[in-house]
Amino acid sequence: MEENIKAYHEILDVGDAGTKKNQASLTSMSVLTPEKELNHENPKQLLEMNTMSKDSSALRLDIPSRNGKDTKESKDSNLTPIKESTQSSFALKHMHELYETVAEITVEPAHKDEPDVKAFFKVLRKHRMQSKVTYVMTVAGIVLLSHCVLTRKWLMPYLYSVLTPSLLFFRLIMYWKMKYQYFMLDFCYFANIYCFIYLCLFPQREDMFAVGYSIAAGPLIWALLIFRNSLVLHSIDKVTSLYIHLMPCLLTFVIRWYPEEASSKWHKPFPKFQFHFNFLWLVLVPMCFHVLHQVIYFVLVNLILKPSSDYLNLFRYVTRKEGSLQFRLCNLFGPRYRILLYTAWSLLMVLGMLFLVPLWYNYFIANSVMLVFFCATAAFNGATYYVDVFSFEGAEKSKSSKSDISSIGSNNKETTEQPPGDSNNVKSSQTVVVCSPDGEGVETRVTT
Repeated sequence: MEENIKAYHEILDVGDAGTKKNQASLTSMSVLTPEKELNHENPKQLLEMNTMSKDSSALRLDIPSRNGKDTKESKDSNLTPIKESTQSSFALKHMHELYETVAEITVEPAHKDEPDVKAFFKVLRKHRMQSKVTYVMTVAGIVLLSHCVLTRKWLMPYLYSVLTPSLLFFRLIMYWKMKYQYFMLDFCYFANIYCFIYLCLFPQREDMFAVGYSIAAGPLIWALLIFRNSLVLHSIDKVTSLYIHLMPCLLTFVIRWYPEEASSKWHKPFPKFQFHFNFLWLVLVPMCFHVLHQVIYFVLVNLILKPSSDYLNLFRYVTRKEGSLQFRLCNLFGPRYRILLYTAWSLLMVLGMLFLVPLWYNYFIANSVMLVFFCATAAFNGATYYVDVFSFEGAEKSKSSKSDISSIGSNNKETTEQPPGDSNNVKSSQTVVVCSPDGEGVETRVTT
């Protein structure tokens, strides 16, 4: 019967069907079904399959024909003007009633009072509220951090001591649910734990500070550039990643160049730095710390835990694209040695980063320029997200929503078009719930 309905749509689109043969086939179509078959109280009985056509030009229904067979007589016949408008008006009336019934359960997705839709909007509102709160807190955090670095340097140890365990604990919960918990074993988190232990237990020791400074100004801050950390104000995940890589460097900068001001209200004073180009504590010991972490990580993850493919870790993340440079570097000797090559390349990169640390450690201007560069990089990556990614997705969603509304409007117009000679004006309207780019549900009524 789907072919019959389609043929009837074609008759209405052209306007007429002039031959007696077409009029006879129109009369025999099951569109002119008795009223008891068009039960509007239970419209789903009319449908076995109900979809919109690819070009959104007409609704296609699958309704059993009266004799149990599908006919293509009307479809294959030549379409010419209908002379008898009474019969066409009667068919149009029933077709319009059928269309309104189907449109009510297909074009309009659901009412907001229905349980599943209410649950969807509840989750949507919760997500949007979280993004708004994160945005506000991030802006407030940037203002507070700037104030601490420039004027109230004694607040930096307190700020780091409160935010670091809170954000790491929140990330552990979030990553555990997403099966990303193996990321928490990476070197960046160990480095933050080391800085936290130093700050709370051994703030007076210059050697421990030198190791923490080298880690923060070496592999930690360069990871911001490698992994393209972004200042995306509404994303708690991106803000946390940026914090993990940037905050230790800001903390050690303040302690290195303003030790008295930074420790004025801390429980122990920070050291007055005596050594400068000390290769042992600025390069060698931090490198040994990183090698120790790599050995522990390799044994724990690859030999003991052996996570399944459902879990994502840094190695799988870096080598996920076979055509990427990282994958090719790790695959020089085949799949068997990928992890070993990944570890070797990581150690070489860290060693190169540590060789630059004495420059930052001994020259205030160099250290300041380095921090400004990485902060600007994070801001630029965030701007790239908002301008190139976020706005593009929003524009595509908006364009899609508008095209959906226009196609529904044209569908109504084509379906209810009045044949020549019929003076009855038939109008139809339907409510469509669409999503705007920011996720807001918008009800739009289209009338033709």
